[in-house]
Amino acid sequence: AGLEAVDGSKLDADKSWSFETVRLKVTRAYVPYNARRWASPRQKLNLYFNQPVDPQRAQSLLSFVAKPRQGQSVTVGATARRGRWSRYRRRLDPRVIEIQPARPLPLDAKITLVLKAGLVGQHGPLAMERGYRTSFRTYGPFEVTKISCKEECSPGSSVRLAFTNPTPRKVGRAAIRINGRRLKPGRSKYAASSFYLDVPYRPRSSYRVTIAGGLKDRFGQALQGKREFTFRTGDYEPYARLPIGSGVLEAKGPKSLPLLFRNAVK
Repeated sequence: AGLEAVDGSKLDADKSWSFETVRLKVTRAYVPYNARRWASPRQKLNLYFNQPVDPQRAQSLLSFVAKPRQGQSVTVGATARRGRWSRYRRRLDPRVIEIQPARPLPLDAKITLVLKAGLVGQHGPLAMERGYRTSFRTYGPFEVTKISCKEECSPGSSVRLAFTNPTPRKVGRAAIRINGRRLKPGRSKYAASSFYLDVPYRPRSSYRVTIAGGLKDRFGQALQGKREFTFRTGDYEPYARLPIGSGVLEAKGPKSLPLLFRNAVK
């Protein structure tokens, strides 16, 4: 009070304001891409914060909640330690914590990492007002889930075979037969959960796909017994076109052009 302005007026009472500096918060979570669907029971993940944080304080507020396809949810404790900002940086970063379950997570379950509210950072005393969650799934049994087409399949495109879990491409292709014939050997060393049956098909023909028993996924689980699927191709799709693109025709040149067409009805 008493502060005088240039016009002579004075402040009658004290004025005060308050503000709050930025609280601790999670800026992002890193779960490896494949682990979103096929996490291991000991899956590691990182939480990134906007300021340094003590891993031991965080550990007391962290847990994993596992929800199997059948049965009740299970809570598993978590361990936390300082992590790296990225795999290209060797130095540990105080803003990153690496989290791992204290015991193996159940398989074929939705897993939610839970960080409760109340964690305090190292730049100030204000705690997180809201918790944080991120989810992923642990891998389940190894099975063949589906074939992309069964009737009237286009003979000019590929049919796709899908599995529940990824398996090395080279190994997967070697285990698949179409009418008893092998697919061309795969060169890729990476794993995949679907395979294109890229062979030449005849229209209006039936095909039997066989997957050998014993095929293993990336986690070492074997397919129990062989699997068989059948599909049938239809006709080629109709089309009609001139054998040239845009251009100029000579006035004194030929007046007729060939027309290419297939299965055209009109």
